[in-house]
Amino acid sequence: MADVAAAFAQCSGATPADPCLDPCLDSRPDSQADPLARAEAELARVLATLADGQREGRESLSFARLAKRSALPMSTLLRYLGVLADARWVVIETSEPTRQHVRLTLAGLAQHDSLATHASLAMSSLGSDGLPP
Repeated sequence: MADVAAAFAQCSGATPADPCLDPCLDSRPDSQADPLARAEAELARVLATLADGQREGRESLSFARLAKRSALPMSTLLRYLGVLADARWVVIETSEPTRQHVRLTLAGLAQHDSLATHASLAMSSLGSDGLPP
């Protein structure tokens, strides 16, 4: 994920993430959170949305459905899909001249599972107050 986030950061001009920031704290566009950390969280959300769609039996999602489910503006989603496609984590399919779908690849699913495992391990190491012991 770091490679993909770094590629996106290079395209957007963001600075490296501050490890002290939690990218999930505030992902609003007007947030003072680091742009790279926010991009990492949003990329993970796109992967999670596609993985959820697969679990529901949808092999692919339309751009519009993916934008709505991931709560990302279409322009942002398109930039992220370009980065994810370059990493070969998603495939963009065109069924009609104006209809495009996104499909999660096996590599993308493995990356999502890795992120989900990492997140659950991080959460399980926190105390009841949400802070590390």
